Amino acid sequence: MSSPPQSSIGIFSRELRIDERSNDPYQMNQHAPDWEIVQDLLVPGPFCGRVKGVHTQSMQLILFERSNSTRVSASGPKNCFLCFFPIDSNHQTFYQGSQMRIGQIAITDPDECVESFNLGRSQIISIAIHETLAQSHAHAHGYDSFRSFVPRDCLLVQSINHMNLMKQAITEHIADHLEPRAPDSSNAVAVALEYNLMESIFSGSTCGPVAGGSRKHAQIAEEYLIHHPREPLDLIRICQQVGIPARCLQISFLKSFGISMKAYAHALRFNGVRRDLIAACPAEQSVKAIARHWGFCHMGRFSINYRRWFGECPVQTLKRLNGVKIR
Repeated sequence: MSSPPQSSIGIFSRELRIDERSNDPYQMNQHAPDWEIVQDLLVPGPFCGRVKGVHTQSMQLILFERSNSTRVSASGPKNCFLCFFPIDSNHQTFYQGSQMRIGQIAITDPDECVESFNLGRSQIISIAIHETLAQSHAHAHGYDSFRSFVPRDCLLVQSINHMNLMKQAITEHIADHLEPRAPDSSNAVAVALEYNLMESIFSGSTCGPVAGGSRKHAQIAEEYLIHHPREPLDLIRICQQVGIPARCLQISFLKSFGISMKAYAHALRFNGVRRDLIAACPAEQSVKAIARHWGFCHMGRFSINYRRWFGECPVQTLKRLNGVKIR
């Protein structure tokens, strides 16, 4: 059994406290410190998000809450391993083409992009662990490196009871430190927290594969949609590239991402329009030009559907005075 380290590594600045709400997924992207996040709505409807976070000097705890289905592509703090898991087992989260089950924790390498699909309301805990702390923990348990301790392309699997206790401990810790009078945040307390969390996450875990065999077909289709978001969905052409029949491809995509290719392509186009409208200068670009650029030809129908998706007319998005920066 390893013993707690004597001092924290000193990567993050101390005393971070963040608790921000937003009705715009693009504005929500700005609230997570040290993160680069792009999140798209997958279905029309109002959005409400919240970011709550605290950290020690070498570990960051973030709780993301979203009220609507989203596709998230995110890179966390530099030189940190990221582990994340849903709190509520009633909603569906897809990570790398595999639906996460209760008790599973996803682990990514430093500087690796996290991509997930969250269907419906979601609450996800994300923990950024600086690689020095991760390697030190692996060495203390007799491993040469963190990746020999926790292999790539695997999900950690914990017992349901253990996972529930860990969720409760993390959420209570975040809540306690967001109070106006935070508890003692001395270095000794921070080090004990890091040690206890590392032991809680990695001790007693088993490793399971991330995705099934159908993932490769769905991934090819996803890459095609991402690189051709302005074009109408051409199922025949995509099937030719993937090399399987249309029905097999549609089933594979649905199993890997939880939504159909048609719905995904539709979401890409509407979110692309919204990003361009937010970033545009009203004096230089028009709604019509941006909409046509994304393949929308009927302006009346486009405006009605855009309002269904985002709760405002496209011209309101274009002319907002304090536009949200999109990264």
